[in-house]
Amino acid sequence: MAYGAIVSSSFGPAFTGSISMLTSPIVGLILFVLGYDLTVDRKTIAPMLRVGGVRLAWSVLIILGIFLLFASRMADKEFLMAVLIYFMCPTGFVMGALVAPVLKDESETGFISAFTLLYIIVTLIAYTCVVVFIA
Repeated sequence: MAYGAIVSSSFGPAFTGSISMLTSPIVGLILFVLGYDLTVDRKTIAPMLRVGGVRLAWSVLIILGIFLLFASRMADKEFLMAVLIYFMCPTGFVMGALVAPVLKDESETGFISAFTLLYIIVTLIAYTCVVVFIA
């Protein structure tokens, strides 16, 4: 609502240009962080898929629990989208730094980085489904 008013005003081009200047360095930083330790080999694909499956299963169970506890609220489309987006969000980018002290070698660091990238792909698919089927 406010975004549409700003963009349609005479201030719109300056606003969108400013936003573009602010967000473009962030995209490069995110790609650098994700690709920094990205090493995927055959022996890590199966464990990554298992960990991703477990995380996805827990997310689905939590969402189903919210459906049971707040059935009337889940009928509201905005509340439903908020729950789905929140519980399908990716692992934080700082996760690798947080668990770094307990990692034993370089392969474990690569696993964390590759899993973060894998789950971002899962998240993008989930967000796309929310937009296409609910919004």
